Amino acid sequence: MRVLHVVPSYLPATRYGGPIYSVHGLARAQAELGCSVEVLTTSVDGQNDSPVPLAQPVELEQVKIWYFASHWLRRLYFSWAMWRWLRANVQRFDVLHLHSVFLAPTNMAARAARRAGVPYVLAPRGMLVPELIQSKSRWLKRAWIALFERATLARAAAVHVTSKLELSRMLELNLPMPATFVLANGVRVQRSEMLQPPDVDARGEHCWVYLGRIDPKKNLEAMVQAFAQVCASHPGLRLELIGGCEDARYLHTLKEQLVGLNIFDRVCLRGELHGQEKWRALQRAQLLILVSVNENFGNAAAEAMLLGVPVLVSEGVGISEWVAPAQAGWVCAADPQSIARAMQQICANDAQRVQYGANAERLARAEFAWNAIAEASTARYAELILQHKTLGAAN
Repeated sequence: MRVLHVVPSYLPATRYGGPIYSVHGLARAQAELGCSVEVLTTSVDGQNDSPVPLAQPVELEQVKIWYFASHWLRRLYFSWAMWRWLRANVQRFDVLHLHSVFLAPTNMAARAARRAGVPYVLAPRGMLVPELIQSKSRWLKRAWIALFERATLARAAAVHVTSKLELSRMLELNLPMPATFVLANGVRVQRSEMLQPPDVDARGEHCWVYLGRIDPKKNLEAMVQAFAQVCASHPGLRLELIGGCEDARYLHTLKEQLVGLNIFDRVCLRGELHGQEKWRALQRAQLLILVSVNENFGNAAAEAMLLGVPVLVSEGVGISEWVAPAQAGWVCAADPQSIARAMQQICANDAQRVQYGANAERLARAEFAWNAIAEASTARYAELILQHKTLGAAN
């Protein structure tokens, strides 16, 4: 099976967080199954460009990646060279998997696929929900939906969501929706990142961790407000915030909040970590916290669970639908008081925390293994390709 993934940005542009890792994880796992997998993307990395060859294939873990420069309309990741490549090459593939909305690569790939008679799957990656449309540039997003995204959705062979929560929020927009399927993100520790036993913390402190972008969307201010309430009765507790921040003003505001809550010495801002350094930080943790108001899946929670670390997630994080039934952690509302109550419960029962950690590891290995996810995705592709051919023959 010949698969083309289309995504606006890709490795090594790690600033864009979870979707980049999950798209590569899926592509790599499909290649390991024997599929011919290619990725079409841009070299955009913030204000700069990734140091990669342009318009020629780059091999990474059996995946062939094509990078193209975006010289203008850069915020939309537009590239004339990418459009020309699509028109010349899209017919080589059996199926396309498009990973974004509101951006030019998705629109261009969908148009090229329709012209060539190739089915495509659309994965909005959590961006097609009411809150994110209303929060920023809402009039531009609504115009884009009317002009482009409505047709892209309606003519897709299927829509890929990473959780039932993401699907339910998408349905609130009342957009034309083809068949949908839930395919979770996977997790895997690279062989080069295999861990030694964790260091023993000589101070005996309990370490909780947040892993993700330092961004207002992550509800960090509510999280640290709740943490401050718990700190008063648990003097050994500390929190590590791991992740990059592109908004210096927001980072300053967050630090001021820590000072105002008198917990600046209990919270460590560690910046962005990768590879073994990231995995060791998770391995040391007694709890992973992810309490976003809205998050389609929650890769960091899945990664922590793979290491036997229980999680505290909000109801707005898609992975919560797996966490609660498996007793792999705690699920709460996204307001400070609800988060604080859950934190107090966690502090009060060490035995439960240990048991939830064991449950978390079993859950991650059973539900978030990339090989199983890749097999499910390719089986779905095969169904869609057959349906597409059947409809084409009927017409």
